[in-house]
Amino acid sequence: MQKETTFTKMIRLIILFIVLEIVIQELLAFNLVDWIYYQFGIGQLFSNFIYKTIEVVVVLALNFFITKQKIYLFNEFNWLKLCFWLFLILITIPFFDMPNLLESVTNGIMGGFSEELLCRGVILGVFLSYIVKKDKYSYHNLLISITGSSIIFGLMHLTNLTHTSLSYTLIQVLISSIGGLTFAFIYLYTGNIFYPIAVHLVNNWIRSSDTTNNIQSYSLALFGYSLVLIFIISLWYFRKHNPKLIELIKIDSKMSLETL
Repeated sequence: MQKETTFTKMIRLIILFIVLEIVIQELLAFNLVDWIYYQFGIGQLFSNFIYKTIEVVVVLALNFFITKQKIYLFNEFNWLKLCFWLFLILITIPFFDMPNLLESVTNGIMGGFSEELLCRGVILGVFLSYIVKKDKYSYHNLLISITGSSIIFGLMHLTNLTHTSLSYTLIQVLISSIGGLTFAFIYLYTGNIFYPIAVHLVNNWIRSSDTTNNIQSYSLALFGYSLVLIFIISLWYFRKHNPKLIELIKIDSKMSLETL
């Protein structure tokens, strides 16, 4: 009965977090930025920047007061991580001469930070912390946690119905849910939220570009295939190895028990 109550409490906290985040962003923040836009005549790019900055602050504040989930920034050098950063740099080079460079990069940064902090840093973190603290960690429960957080990530794109068609929004929901799986695997392997943020940033950046040459098309295709490859390898790898993120959560869980 106690386990059920604890699980129910976790779900209620996540629901409360998401509802408050959506209400604050879609009603309060949106109307505030809209008022600033017309009152002071700021540009669309700066308006989006203000809106996404508010979202980051809201996510961090709600996490502090409601979910209290630690967002991990584990930093340890290895050659695979170095190759990761070099790969992202090489992928983006063909897009530096795009006409809408500033807008694409800014949108990538804004979307990457807020959405990864929310869906991987907080929601996935809450799910994983629960199964670790309840000594229920298994490959099966790991996949359930990843899938659950990714579906939530996809469903949150339903808010786009305010300005896009139903069919297009549903496609966004599906693609975002699938992409969320890969972002989650990257966070699991590295134990550092900045890695999925970086991939999310690059993804938003290059996909929002007006592709004009073959090199950009090849880079875009290579990036997409790489995300699929990461997903497939991760499914095999985490069947046999504990993710770094799980190890970090276990350490924190053990330390919290020792201080009680």
